[in-house]
Amino acid sequence: MLDPEKQREVREEWKREGWTRHVTSTLRCAIDANALEAYAERPEANVVPVDKHGVPYRGTYSIQIPDGLGEGQQFQAEVGGQMMLLTVPPGYSGGMPLKVDAPAAAVNVQNQMKHTSSAGTGTEEWGSVFGCFDDMGGCLYVSCCLPCAKCEMGDMIGADVTVGQSKETAPSFLGFGSQIQNYCSYIPYCCGPCIAPVACLDKCWCNYDVNILKAAAVKLDKNAVSPGPCDNVCLQVMCCGSCTYCLIYSELKAAKAGGTPEATEMARS
Repeated sequence: MLDPEKQREVREEWKREGWTRHVTSTLRCAIDANALEAYAERPEANVVPVDKHGVPYRGTYSIQIPDGLGEGQQFQAEVGGQMMLLTVPPGYSGGMPLKVDAPAAAVNVQNQMKHTSSAGTGTEEWGSVFGCFDDMGGCLYVSCCLPCAKCEMGDMIGADVTVGQSKETAPSFLGFGSQIQNYCSYIPYCCGPCIAPVACLDKCWCNYDVNILKAAAVKLDKNAVSPGPCDNVCLQVMCCGSCTYCLIYSELKAAKAGGTPEATEMARS
């Protein structure tokens, strides 16, 4: 900074030349630009301010939790220009604001995430819906305990695939909480037909199964959403739901093992 006498001289000079050439409407004193530039070159000018715990200040953002999500469920949101996976904390639910710290590092996972809107744009073909003998164990497991199989399928699809309008991650979308929401949409005594479409359309009725099929198609890079014989996805899950889930489970398991369902069965035996 300049000494008081020098500041007065500079102010008088600026008055003669016109203030607007040198300062903004909020500047009230003369500043030595050369001194500031010299300070910027010193090491102490690059010190990052930290809180009492030694953590750098990064700012806080308010993110609205998508409707239909509950405690423990995950969703994708943009925070500070970066896509992040967020988990709904205890005591929070859909529609509530959530305070989130800005990302510590510039790690952008947007290009790594896949959404069900891209389902059916891949290069791989589906296997046969009626190929139950290719994986008898998996077929029995899906037929006898579909809720557990759905949870496992969600884990095999992975958190890099997001589902529906809320962009909920696949493991969360196929979890028990989401399955209960889907079951309630079928029960008139729970007011499901009236409340469910407003709360979360992605998990209502057969739309829930359609979104699961889309998520599997994205994960497996399929060239069609429906494996057939029905071209319409809703008819596929309604008329051939059990067989379709058996196929999804078999192909996801084979992809995880790095081969075809036949190869997986041979390796097991």
